[in-house]
Amino acid sequence: MLAKQSAVAVLTRGYNGATLFELDGTTQSWPAIPADPVEPTGAGDCFATAFMVRLAETDSLASAMEFALAAGALADERPGLDGIAARAEIEARMTREAA
Repeated sequence: MLAKQSAVAVLTRGYNGATLFELDGTTQSWPAIPADPVEPTGAGDCFATAFMVRLAETDSLASAMEFALAAGALADERPGLDGIAARAEIEARMTREAA
């Protein structure tokens, strides 16, 4: 598993996307998924949770970032706990953005 091999840090930057920092000095930036903001509170928490879930599932940093960015965008578009999106919604948002 990746977690046993390396260390990473992720900096979320709101509408500017997110940057991944790896232990070896590699830095990668991803653009944000466009969102119609309603309430940003909790979007970072949704991003972080989605990132860790997808990383555990796939062992892919790129897949984890894409999944987390979609989750964060959805969280930003809804108030309160409604911002916690279901997996199907996150997957649909990823597919829509990739098209």
